[in-house]
Amino acid sequence: MKKVISSFIALLLTFATANAQSTVGAFFAFQDAASQNAANGAGTYNEAVSVNTFTVAPTFSATGIVAGGYGNFGNAFTAFNGSSWGAAKSVGWDTTVTSTNTWQVTLNTTGVKVLDTRFTYRLNGVQSGGANVTALSAFEYKIGSGSWVSVPGISLTLLNNVSYNNTWTADLSSVTAINNQSAVTLRWSLPAFTQTATSLNVRMDNLQITGTYATPFVRARALPEGNYNVLFVAFDDLKANFGPFQTPEQAAVMPKPVTPHLDSLTASGMAFTRAYCQQAVCWASRASLLTGCRPDTTKIWDQIELSQDTLNFRTTMPGIITLPQHFANMGYNVAGFGKIYDQRGTPPGYDSSLSWPGGMDTSSFPGRYYYEDGHFQAENAAATNKSKLFITDKGEFKDPTATVKVPINKDTDYSDSIMTGKAITKLNTYAASYTSSSKPFFLAIGYSKPHLPCVSPKQFWDLYDPTQINLSGYTGSRTFPTGTLQFTGANYEINTFLDIGASTITNINKARNLIHGYLAATSYADDQLGRVLAALNANPAVAAKTIIVVWGDHGWHLGDHNGFWAKHSCYEEAARAPLIIWAPGMSALGTAGKTCQSPVEFVDIFPTLVDLASQPEPAQPVGLELQGISLRGLLEDPAQPWKKAAFTQYQRSINGTGIANTGDGMGYSIRTRRYRYTEWWRTQTTKDTNGYSITRDVKLYSTPEYKELYDMIADPNQTVNLAAKSAYASLVTELSAALAGGYGWQTSSVAPPTNFPTTYHDWKASHVEPGYPISLFAEAMDPDSDGVLNLREYAHGTNPLAPNVNPAWSEVTGPPGAEYLSLEFPRVGARTDVTTTATASTDLSYWAPTGVITENLGTQANTTLWRSKISKSGSAPSKGFLRLEFVK
Repeated sequence: MKKVISSFIALLLTFATANAQSTVGAFFAFQDAASQNAANGAGTYNEAVSVNTFTVAPTFSATGIVAGGYGNFGNAFTAFNGSSWGAAKSVGWDTTVTSTNTWQVTLNTTGVKVLDTRFTYRLNGVQSGGANVTALSAFEYKIGSGSWVSVPGISLTLLNNVSYNNTWTADLSSVTAINNQSAVTLRWSLPAFTQTATSLNVRMDNLQITGTYATPFVRARALPEGNYNVLFVAFDDLKANFGPFQTPEQAAVMPKPVTPHLDSLTASGMAFTRAYCQQAVCWASRASLLTGCRPDTTKIWDQIELSQDTLNFRTTMPGIITLPQHFANMGYNVAGFGKIYDQRGTPPGYDSSLSWPGGMDTSSFPGRYYYEDGHFQAENAAATNKSKLFITDKGEFKDPTATVKVPINKDTDYSDSIMTGKAITKLNTYAASYTSSSKPFFLAIGYSKPHLPCVSPKQFWDLYDPTQINLSGYTGSRTFPTGTLQFTGANYEINTFLDIGASTITNINKARNLIHGYLAATSYADDQLGRVLAALNANPAVAAKTIIVVWGDHGWHLGDHNGFWAKHSCYEEAARAPLIIWAPGMSALGTAGKTCQSPVEFVDIFPTLVDLASQPEPAQPVGLELQGISLRGLLEDPAQPWKKAAFTQYQRSINGTGIANTGDGMGYSIRTRRYRYTEWWRTQTTKDTNGYSITRDVKLYSTPEYKELYDMIADPNQTVNLAAKSAYASLVTELSAALAGGYGWQTSSVAPPTNFPTTYHDWKASHVEPGYPISLFAEAMDPDSDGVLNLREYAHGTNPLAPNVNPAWSEVTGPPGAEYLSLEFPRVGARTDVTTTATASTDLSYWAPTGVITENLGTQANTTLWRSKISKSGSAPSKGFLRLEFVK
């Protein structure tokens, strides 16, 4: 069938490191292989595993069972591998056995995650304590020879009737402790029976445990390999509102921050405009990023006072190898300056002995800032005014009350300025070592701005006109989305400042002043980054071999929702954060300056840097393996199919109208291309003797207490919660399955496609996600409404869910007298099920390839750039037209 489309578009296509995932499982039919097709009740009883694809065969054992089992008279069962088993035999318990009756399976889950289990059963009226048995008495697990632990969030309910086909199931995806273990035992317990009638018994059959077995794979690398340096730059509370990160909604409220150095880096590197932190608070986000694990693995959720050194990621994650530690282990010079780890949740000395062998300098500096009342003081002073929030334009003189006023120096009189100077000294030392001995370096620099209080020298304050900050309608009363309870909102941090004392700002002038200060502090922090980049670029040979990554630890509410401030939420404004990466070879590959709109996560940064620097992944302790995916493939081609979602979480006290079980809980949020969906689960909060949480992730009930759903295309400001609307019920079901109680990041449905899609069938499937059914990817559809139909998106390697600026272009080339009308376009050569042909016409009625010259301009990753041209000189027609035809 011929498809002809006559407009132009382009991008690149390739892939990177990810996980190939396949199902692994064990099935117990409780009959020998010869009895596979035996009639009901017939065959020979056997407790060995019937079907197994685990690397080590699981074993079954039980207490109180009847020797030789009982006959099963239920339906035949199809195991996970497709094999069919007749209902021949089952495990059985007589009611004469009055002790607790159990069965258990021990298995090796190395390399396995996202487990689930099921069995069929018949209770037949058995009783315990004078009443029918209607539930298991326990479902537990233990690791190795450890203690038994109740499996959280699982329904123990059983049906008590005469059917042999009752089914019990349990989704264990949230129980990450049992993943990747050399020995895990699952145990089911029935209550003690209190009947003596031998005609009553329990029968259990078709016991099955399945999971996902992940094996690493590496796509062909397009970026050059090298033992590269790493410049790792963090900003505290940096909002994704500058350069290509700014959204139309942000632009309607405030001017774009003046950030020439961040802008320059995005122009030469890549901006990931949909990057998300794992938890929107400093300590949790940084612990997650620097260990490569999510908060429910790091166990660092809450603010921990600086005096509490016993609760940190070294105690919650014994043996973990951090990102800087891994580079040190690989022979790098490694040092850090400023705020990289948060002091909360971090071992004493900012983990200096393991993470920073070249030193971690977090010393306080005498930078100055000023307040509305004209008082001034050193940044590290313990004075009353230090706890005030608002600055003015008085950051001009060191002492504005002195007779001789000494101007402030932006590069020496503020904490971040002094820290930058020290970091540049170390950078020069490490660059010299790299030049003389080829020893690479990993240098981390952490800026404290634009974190509150938003202080900066006057010259940055003066960059902005406060009348351009549009707060029309602002009252500070905190307007929650329609249909959303108030416990979900951001309500902490600014209330700790003495001149606020409340969870919001109701004075519009103060609100405008804070936004003004935030913008100024952002520009000041950018200026300091510029000093570092200038120092690096002063040695071009070293700069050319240095990976640069810049990130803000989370987003920031800047007065949105009529009075949300700071972070501490699952809303988009708090979860979305800036991420910029520059890597050697991007310019030659043609991806320098491009943006990536696919969802990515901060847990991806650790494996990305290891991959880009051509280093092996660390050998982490079992259960603490990296939980992100290298973004190298996106740096090589930002438009390719990637993972479907990013995951964020935040804790809250869940309360309000309609909440069945109020109390401590966790919000787990999934962000797809179009939707943000959040479930609030009641969880067990266990605290140590100092009152700090040591567990927050144990779900108490089998369903969430509350749900939120926002359409981020139709409603980017999240003003209406759609979760309870009947029209969205099926979408909520889809998103809930993808979220998987907060653990959907482990599932194959969210992961990147296993292979680079080279057929239209696979390409369609790789883009399907909640809200985007496969029907939207038919050849003549245009799901992103950019005017480029799917068949052309497929051929050119562009993203059908991200509106594209047409990168195919036509121009007149060649010297006078030898001119050509040319059309340049990209093409994914591996996609041979569609052909692309340039044809010409003189009158737009008849098209043919006659006279068209096509030239190969070179390959970039998996995409080749082509030029088709026709002569417009000499005997050529006085007019001519070129078009592309796509045939599938």
